[in-house]
Amino acid sequence: MHSIPDDFDYSMFKDKRLDTVTFAEFVVYLQFDDGPLVSIESSYAYKTAPSEPEHNEEAPISLSSLTRLVGQIVRSAETTDESDMVLYFDEGRYIKINHDYHYEAYRIEFHGQDIIV
Repeated sequence: MHSIPDDFDYSMFKDKRLDTVTFAEFVVYLQFDDGPLVSIESSYAYKTAPSEPEHNEEAPISLSSLTRLVGQIVRSAETTDESDMVLYFDEGRYIKINHDYHYEAYRIEFHGQDIIV
């Protein structure tokens, strides 16, 4: 649908702790300390430990290991060429939120900013 702005400042995620993961029928919410709320409405992938395979999920979610990332600290973030956003944690852990060309894929809310991708 939309692309993430070229001047998007990923520092809002740096050193932020993933406090909660909340599952609704068609949305997954990621709440970080002191800030960002990410609403995922598309598919996403994640890795919770270096020795585990990547997990791929999309709504509706009936069972997930994503909650194993609660308490982890974001070390860096980036967007791929296709506007997939990746949040990197320690030890090879990450969440990759997939961009959707036809529908709203994710939303980032932070201190009055509202970025819809």
